[in-house]
Amino acid sequence: MSQKESMMGSTSTVQPGTVRWGNNDEVTSNKIRLVVQYGPLKTDINFDPAEVAYTVGETGSLTVNCSVDCKPSCIYTWTYLERGIATGSRLSLTHITEQDAGYYKCTARNPGSGITADKYFKLHVESKWSKAVVENMYEQLCYLC
Repeated sequence: MSQKESMMGSTSTVQPGTVRWGNNDEVTSNKIRLVVQYGPLKTDINFDPAEVAYTVGETGSLTVNCSVDCKPSCIYTWTYLERGIATGSRLSLTHITEQDAGYYKCTARNPGSGITADKYFKLHVESKWSKAVVENMYEQLCYLC
């Protein structure tokens, strides 16, 4: 049995064993296997919580889920500073320090088609030390007033 692959807009069944593509090409066979693959679309990647920037206190934690409509199910990877840091749709950062601040990227890849799409978020880290210094300076200035 020969296989025919085509990008199609729509299909319809003409008679049992016959499939007609949107461009009117027909395939007739006793057995037809139609494999549908789609996604990911760059515009459809979502973060949960749905933010493009997160602010976390030093020593805090953050969990972000990445999702997109994809068939077959997409494979997810997370990168930071151009190196892979996690696989799977969930990124969990714990004991965050100032060195963790920056841009994080979720890449969704369709294993069937190889199509990829990326989405970024920025992590801001509030330093306890710098916050304490600012508060102390403010108190000193007020004392002098």
